[in-house]
Amino acid sequence: PPVPAPVVQAAPVPPDEPAGRAAQAPALDARGLAALRSELARQTGDDGELFAADTPEGQLSFHPLGQGRWLVEALCWRAAYNEGSCYWVIQGRPPHRPERVTHLGNAYVDGVIMADHKGRGLGDCMDHDDWTWNGQRFVHTSSYTTGLCRLVTPGGAWQLPTWVTEVKAARP
Repeated sequence: PPVPAPVVQAAPVPPDEPAGRAAQAPALDARGLAALRSELARQTGDDGELFAADTPEGQLSFHPLGQGRWLVEALCWRAAYNEGSCYWVIQGRPPHRPERVTHLGNAYVDGVIMADHKGRGLGDCMDHDDWTWNGQRFVHTSSYTTGLCRLVTPGGAWQLPTWVTEVKAARP
């Protein structure tokens, strides 16, 4: 018989800053931000291009998770028609102890990191993943592919799940 899908209880997260305003994690002055940037670059093996503070790509984004923790987002890689951001959970005060969640993400909304990538430039096949904040860590909650690249329809013809969970909505 099929195994029941794991149940993940999503945790509420504080709202992000209004659009166009970057949130700043507490206790990050210029020196602290440089130290954090250096630690993140070291963890990813960055060669200095993506984490250059003076480039738009090198900017870090901060999203509050509550209880003194923050989600940090930074562009980690680019390819012909895909890109991926790295996401880490950090403590708001030093030592920040960054814990990487993924290097595949390309969006974060209300406690969920999402990753969508084309299988080829035409976009007729895709892969998708979600990670959901449970109050302690991000849990991999969804993964699917749209199958082979066969020009059936843009975005793929169907969703073929490879990882399924039941996510219970966050309770305030």
